[in-house]
Amino acid sequence: MGRDPALYRGCYWADEDMLRFEGPIKILIRWVVQDHERDGRQVRAGDRVFLVLQSANRGKGTFAGPDRFDIGRPAKPLHVNFGRGLHACLGQLGDIHVPGEVTWRPNITSRAVTGLRISRE
Repeated sequence: MGRDPALYRGCYWADEDMLRFEGPIKILIRWVVQDHERDGRQVRAGDRVFLVLQSANRGKGTFAGPDRFDIGRPAKPLHVNFGRGLHACLGQLGDIHVPGEVTWRPNITSRAVTGLRISRE
Protein backbone atom coordinates (compact mmCIF):
# COMPACT_ATOMS: atom_id res chain seq x y z
CA MET A 1 0.00 0.00 0.00
CA GLY A 2 2.89 2.36 0.54
CA ARG A 3 2.77 5.39 2.76
CA ASP A 4 0.05 7.29 0.91
CA PRO A 5 -3.26 6.87 2.80
CA ALA A 6 -5.10 8.42 -0.18
CA LEU A 7 -4.52 5.15 -2.02
CA TYR A 8 -6.74 3.38 0.48
CA ARG A 9 -9.65 5.84 0.78
CA GLY A 10 -12.73 4.59 -1.03
CA CYS A 11 -11.02 1.40 -2.17
CA TYR A 12 -13.21 -1.44 -0.87
CA TRP A 13 -11.12 -4.09 -2.62
CA ALA A 14 -8.03 -3.06 -0.65
CA ASP A 15 -9.68 -4.73 2.36
CA GLU A 16 -10.18 -7.87 0.32
CA ASP A 17 -6.55 -8.10 -0.74
CA MET A 18 -5.39 -7.39 2.83
CA LEU A 19 -7.46 -10.38 3.95
CA ARG A 20 -6.14 -12.52 1.11
CA PHE A 21 -2.53 -11.49 1.68
CA GLU A 22 -2.44 -11.77 5.49
CA GLY A 23 -5.66 -13.37 6.70
CA PRO A 24 -6.69 -13.72 10.34
CA ILE A 25 -6.84 -17.53 10.37
CA LYS A 26 -3.84 -19.52 9.23
CA ILE A 27 -4.93 -23.15 9.68
CA LEU A 28 -8.25 -24.95 10.13
CA ILE A 29 -8.52 -28.52 11.37
CA ARG A 30 -11.21 -30.75 9.90
CA TRP A 31 -12.09 -34.43 10.13
CA VAL A 32 -12.77 -36.36 6.94
CA VAL A 33 -16.32 -37.76 6.82
CA GLN A 34 -16.02 -40.00 3.76
CA ASP A 35 -13.19 -41.97 2.15
CA HIS A 36 -11.98 -40.32 -1.05
CA GLU A 37 -8.92 -39.48 -3.12
CA ARG A 38 -7.50 -35.97 -3.19
CA ASP A 39 -4.64 -35.00 -5.48
CA GLY A 40 -3.55 -38.64 -5.81
CA ARG A 41 -3.64 -39.36 -2.08
CA GLN A 42 -6.13 -41.60 -0.32
CA VAL A 43 -7.97 -39.82 2.51
CA ARG A 44 -10.02 -41.94 4.90
CA ALA A 45 -13.08 -41.13 7.00
CA GLY A 46 -11.93 -40.11 10.46
CA ASP A 47 -8.57 -38.74 9.28
CA ARG A 48 -7.66 -35.31 10.59
CA VAL A 49 -6.61 -32.80 7.93
CA PHE A 50 -5.11 -29.35 8.22
CA LEU A 51 -6.41 -26.73 5.80
CA VAL A 52 -3.82 -23.99 5.30
CA LEU A 53 -5.85 -20.97 4.22
CA GLN A 54 -2.82 -18.84 3.46
CA SER A 55 -1.71 -21.41 0.88
CA ALA A 56 -5.13 -21.30 -0.78
CA ASN A 57 -5.08 -17.50 -0.74
CA ARG A 58 -1.71 -17.46 -2.48
CA GLY A 59 -2.36 -20.07 -5.15
CA LYS A 60 -0.44 -19.25 -8.34
CA GLY A 61 -3.15 -20.90 -10.40
CA THR A 62 -5.78 -18.62 -8.85
CA PHE A 63 -4.13 -15.26 -8.19
CA ALA A 64 -1.76 -13.27 -10.41
CA GLY A 65 1.34 -12.34 -8.40
CA PRO A 66 0.00 -14.11 -5.31
CA ASP A 67 2.91 -13.13 -3.02
CA ARG A 68 2.42 -9.42 -3.72
CA PHE A 69 -0.07 -7.17 -1.93
CA ASP A 70 -1.96 -5.25 -4.61
CA ILE A 71 -4.38 -2.52 -3.52
CA GLY A 72 -5.92 -2.53 -7.00
CA ARG A 73 -6.27 -6.31 -7.32
CA PRO A 74 -9.67 -7.36 -8.72
CA ALA A 75 -11.99 -8.82 -6.07
CA LYS A 76 -12.52 -11.97 -8.12
CA PRO A 77 -11.41 -14.61 -7.44
CA LEU A 78 -12.31 -14.31 -3.79
CA HIS A 79 -10.03 -15.23 -0.92
CA VAL A 80 -11.15 -18.10 1.32
CA ASN A 81 -10.79 -16.43 4.74
CA PHE A 82 -14.52 -16.51 5.46
CA GLY A 83 -15.05 -20.05 4.21
CA ARG A 84 -17.67 -21.29 1.79
CA GLY A 85 -20.91 -23.27 1.90
CA LEU A 86 -21.58 -25.10 5.15
CA HIS A 87 -18.41 -23.67 6.69
CA ALA A 88 -19.02 -20.04 5.76
CA CYS A 89 -18.49 -17.38 8.41
CA LEU A 90 -21.82 -16.43 9.98
CA GLY A 91 -20.80 -12.77 9.94
CA GLN A 92 -21.32 -12.77 6.17
CA LEU A 93 -25.04 -13.37 6.62
CA GLY A 94 -25.90 -9.87 7.83
CA ASP A 95 -28.37 -9.44 10.68
CA ILE A 96 -28.68 -12.75 12.50
CA HIS A 97 -30.02 -13.74 15.89
CA VAL A 98 -29.02 -16.70 18.07
CA PRO A 99 -32.31 -17.72 19.77
CA GLY A 100 -30.94 -20.48 22.00
CA GLU A 101 -27.91 -22.09 23.56
CA VAL A 102 -24.67 -22.62 21.71
CA THR A 103 -22.99 -25.94 22.48
CA TRP A 104 -19.26 -26.46 22.13
CA ARG A 105 -17.01 -29.46 21.53
CA PRO A 106 -14.17 -29.72 24.03
CA ASN A 107 -11.09 -28.84 21.98
CA ILE A 108 -7.71 -27.55 23.09
CA THR A 109 -6.66 -25.97 19.77
CA SER A 110 -9.73 -24.06 18.58
CA ARG A 111 -13.36 -23.37 19.33
CA ALA A 112 -15.67 -25.94 17.76
CA VAL A 113 -19.44 -25.46 17.79
CA THR A 114 -21.54 -28.63 17.92
CA GLY A 115 -24.95 -26.92 18.03
CA LEU A 116 -26.06 -23.46 16.96
CA ARG A 117 -29.49 -22.28 15.84
CA ILE A 118 -29.74 -18.96 14.05
CA SER A 119 -32.52 -16.90 12.58
CA ARG A 120 -32.68 -13.71 10.57
CA GLU A 121 -34.21 -10.71 12.24
